[in-house]
Amino acid sequence: IKQNAVELIREWYGSQGVQIQSGEVYFFDDRTENIPPFQEKGLNSRGVSCASRDWQLYGGSGMVGYCGATPNEIVKDKGNVGCHDNGHAHNDGLQDHQEPACQLYGGSGMVGYCGARPEEIVKDKGNVGCHDNGHAHMDGQQDHQEPACLCVFDIDRTLTGKQGDTEHCPGNVVKDMYDDAYGGGKATLSALAAAGISSTFCNDCYLGITSAGTGNGVGSPWNNYLLDDVMRGAVHDQFIQRNPASYKTWSQGTDVHSPYVLGQGNKIKQNAVELIREWYGSQGVQIQSGEVYFFDDCTENIPPFQEKGLNSRGVSCASRDLELYGGSGMVGYCGARPEEIVKDKGNVGCHGDGRAKGHGIN
Repeated sequence: IKQNAVELIREWYGSQGVQIQSGEVYFFDDRTENIPPFQEKGLNSRGVSCASRDWQLYGGSGMVGYCGATPNEIVKDKGNVGCHDNGHAHNDGLQDHQEPACQLYGGSGMVGYCGARPEEIVKDKGNVGCHDNGHAHMDGQQDHQEPACLCVFDIDRTLTGKQGDTEHCPGNVVKDMYDDAYGGGKATLSALAAAGISSTFCNDCYLGITSAGTGNGVGSPWNNYLLDDVMRGAVHDQFIQRNPASYKTWSQGTDVHSPYVLGQGNKIKQNAVELIREWYGSQGVQIQSGEVYFFDDCTENIPPFQEKGLNSRGVSCASRDLELYGGSGMVGYCGARPEEIVKDKGNVGCHGDGRAKGHGIN
């Protein structure tokens, strides 16, 4: 009966202003009996884990998958297609999974178990084997991977926008929490924070915060939300899981014992960001200075990063606040947008990167 819930999800999106036709809904499931019923709702459905079935469950029927879905099974095909009628072989299941490769050859891990995955077939040069921890390495010695990178963000008018204003900032999202920055109001995520840091290259980097302000105070719902929901990315999530109690804490100024710093003044933020980089080093994560990327809406905070050899970039360039700081436009209004988070080298302010100065909002 999963089709009933999926249809209700489609209708829920409609209630949020997103109209999705029944024929543009695609459901994926490993369980064979769940695919045909979607036809009655006019929804598309497709079986996955077709090349690996579990022969120990459900009396050896192979009704459910074993390894789960692979990327190449997620296709935009119409209809209701089970594993036995979509062109995949029936397969023989994993009847011998009691003898995985780690038990062969004296447990050396010399051979694989599930075999190659589509994402492993890449056009890279060299002779690249596998570590026994799953990471590729080159010529038996050095890791074949991109160097570690660090993305650090300001909070006010970078991760946030002007409180409550979604008319001028349509990509922003108002939250039911208080944020006392710049006069206070309902906390409002910038388009970047609403879309998620994971939607940018920073998904593959470690993350940090350096703010002149304090959010709404350590331990406040808003500050907790920033740590729990905004500072998220694939690499960072994996790192935080090692020791969440210690890592998900706030530091103050240059007393840095975590990647999240409050109360570090404007024009000296580069000192805290460098200490965050060094803190990661103390945790076993070596990040070169040239692989640190700082994003801030405040114009005066961008140039000083040059002295530390760190990259910095202005954001909220298309919207500036002409009420604060004597109408100078020194700070942003709507906050950062995802397309502003780029992996470019150097120290690039809003008025020096070839883009328009943007419109002021007052």
